[in-house]
Amino acid sequence: MDCDECGTAMHWRCTDNVTSVSKFKCPRCGNVQTAKLKKVNPLPKREPNYYYARKDGKWMVQKTINHKKLSLGGFADEETAKRVVDGMKKVDWNESLVPVVFESLGIHKVKRSWVCA
Repeated sequence: MDCDECGTAMHWRCTDNVTSVSKFKCPRCGNVQTAKLKKVNPLPKREPNYYYARKDGKWMVQKTINHKKLSLGGFADEETAKRVVDGMKKVDWNESLVPVVFESLGIHKVKRSWVCA
């Protein structure tokens, strides 16, 4: 939005949430103008997936519970990481049930990685 008096770009000052009318002020001449802005719909909340890819190609499963990180390890592929997350959601991320979830999914440790048999 440009100033009607001097043509400088206006700076936004405030918006009334009820009427959606915004106030703009020219930084050069001090002219104040109002304009009605379109309402923007907020983006939907994103569901966290609790896994991410590392640079070495492994997929890490991790969740923070009460400011403490629960890291379940690195997995060879994304599908295995998704299955681990789904299994942990079923047991409400109970750390003591990690071996039970891994056993039910057929996941075992080979060297330093978890693999699905």
